Amino acid sequence: MRYINIANERINGKYFKDESLVKVCRAPFKIYILQKKEGGAEILYNSTIDKEKALVNPQHFPYINLNLSPYGSLMRKNTHHTIFQADIKYTYDILNYAIKNRNSDDLIKYKGKVKISDHILYKLELTNKDFSEHNYVIKDGEDITEVAKKERVGSYKILELNPNYPFYDSVKDGDKILVPNYYSKSITLYIDTQTFLPYYIKIYDEKGLYESYFFKNLILNYHFSKDEFLDSYSEYGF
Repeated sequence: MRYINIANERINGKYFKDESLVKVCRAPFKIYILQKKEGGAEILYNSTIDKEKALVNPQHFPYINLNLSPYGSLMRKNTHHTIFQADIKYTYDILNYAIKNRNSDDLIKYKGKVKISDHILYKLELTNKDFSEHNYVIKDGEDITEVAKKERVGSYKILELNPNYPFYDSVKDGDKILVPNYYSKSITLYIDTQTFLPYYIKIYDEKGLYESYFFKNLILNYHFSKDEFLDSYSEYGF
């Protein structure tokens, strides 16, 4: 898939906005991200070349390409998600888990059609009325990222609920942490009436807006050239 992502995420009480060009190949997993802001980074991950590290062109100091872990502090600074969650399937999995084995008539409300930037969209609201937190005991070898994946919630949200832990790998066996029972308190989803693909999503927690994303010019089954996930690709700056 190929799309423009306009993200707005709450980090430590402040909102961080970013716009990025995103290219994703699901299997084998490959991703290219170009941040649109001036001096924005260029990121390339190709699991067929290196499963552990992504190649990053920071486009500012230190002005050299870096090989960084997608789970490390540099790549997760001021963002809610890792590069592995750029696939639209991640959004689908969150929604699917939220409605599984529940009364969807009560959970999801259709709010009619709206127009955003010349797009006619279906507006849906998903509300978890019993949104809350519960205690979770860390098992041997687990970190917050793994707990979030298992519980189908946001890893940054867990970090926010547990300020005594400075990073995702700060927990240890036996630690008791707070974990939300759902990804969010509510989700407002805007679906394109022509393509039936997500166009805009707003996610709320107990404090208000937690994050929002525009998926502009989203194209599924995009035909990438054979070298488009290589650092030698002519349009890249590595």
